[in-house]
Amino acid sequence: MKIIKWLVVIVIVLVLLVGGVIALVVSQIDSVAKTAIENGGTYAMGVETTVDSVDVGLSKGTFDLAGLKIANPAGFKEARFLTLDAGGVAVDAQSLRQPVIDLPTLALSGLTVNLEKSGGSANYTKILDNLKKLTSGSPAGSSSPQNKFIVREVDISKVVVNADVLGLGPVSPRISIPIHEIKLSNVGKGQGGVGDTGVTFEQLASIIVQAVLRSAVDTGGLPAEMLGDLQGQLAQLGDLADVGVEMVEKLGDTAKQLTDAVEDVTNQIDDIGKKGKEAVDEVTKGLENLIPKKK
Repeated sequence: MKIIKWLVVIVIVLVLLVGGVIALVVSQIDSVAKTAIENGGTYAMGVETTVDSVDVGLSKGTFDLAGLKIANPAGFKEARFLTLDAGGVAVDAQSLRQPVIDLPTLALSGLTVNLEKSGGSANYTKILDNLKKLTSGSPAGSSSPQNKFIVREVDISKVVVNADVLGLGPVSPRISIPIHEIKLSNVGKGQGGVGDTGVTFEQLASIIVQAVLRSAVDTGGLPAEMLGDLQGQLAQLGDLADVGVEMVEKLGDTAKQLTDAVEDVTNQIDDIGKKGKEAVDEVTKGLENLIPKKK
């Protein structure tokens, strides 16, 4: 009987220990997830990535984050390259045990991107150069290469892309391009939707950034000095369709009018430059008339 009692005690102690470990893991899961996102984002973009808060609902199968911030590379005026107000996903808790986690929908809302170009330097160049390391396979050195995802639909709403090009002349306007919604389908499905290979968190972040920048290019509202440069750099990363991603953009009404607005501003800058040159020429001629010519 004593042996049985001791066995019962041991079992109870083991249950309490396991329960305590599980409770500890559950209590710290938000912090663990927050650290994983920050490390993964920093690795993918090559600049500091932070998140204000993460809420993992194990019992409900939900995941929410708020206040994602991706720093601007050094040497540019804006503090952030990208900010995201909120993001969330619902997932079957059972799928979390699978090698490739299947997410039906990932919703992101309130995303702002700041593009800056001055002379031969652009902040997006540094970001895209870092993303190149994620274009094939599971990148060495990533924070969690074993975790992969398939996202059936990524819904990105309330997007604003700000573009600043310095050195255009007396006036260097900031252009803001609103994009109502961007949808991505079958992220991680593989080319043509064949082969559920999945993508790492870092690769998913890269695809989302590329999609937003491609949408900004497609509006035609970016300054010419930035548009061609950005198109060329995105082309080096390949077409998203090549990895099975389908992209749909819905531009806001304001965005549809940006091309004409940008052309008007450009024309105004040209006019200012011409008028300035004419004024200088007139002053020069006046000075020449005042100065006696040598005989």
